[in-house]
Amino acid sequence: RNRVRPMFGTFEEINFRLSTYGVPVEDSPCRPDGSFSIDNHVEWLKARHSEEEQWEEKTLLENVKDQVVIPKKVDVLFGKNAKARDHPGNMRAHLLVEEFHEEYEEAGKTKKTEISNRIIKEIHDIGGKFLKQGGNNEWVEVRDA
Repeated sequence: RNRVRPMFGTFEEINFRLSTYGVPVEDSPCRPDGSFSIDNHVEWLKARHSEEEQWEEKTLLENVKDQVVIPKKVDVLFGKNAKARDHPGNMRAHLLVEEFHEEYEEAGKTKKTEISNRIIKEIHDIGGKFLKQGGNNEWVEVRDA
């Protein structure tokens, strides 16, 4: 498959052939007098740079938004330490798990998933989140929960 196809002819003939390949001729670097212009390319680079900056800002804001400095009483903290075990949100989650324990043990695989999702939904419904401690000891939401 050819990636480069040399074209010969007048300016109009070359533009016509390019258009048959789906190349927008208004963005062509060729000018009618035979010279070249990189104005469109520079314009494209500026637009691309702007898009990348916006993407980086959006990503940065999303990462900052995911950080939770102080867990609320309704949040569930992941961890095996006393802070997680004694946290009010964890105690409430533990009570929910105990409430559904018997039904869960008797259920099949599909029903077990439904029960788990019901517990997660109940925690989310009261504004609770599932949090884990990040590398800098900040609390970060676990979105898969």
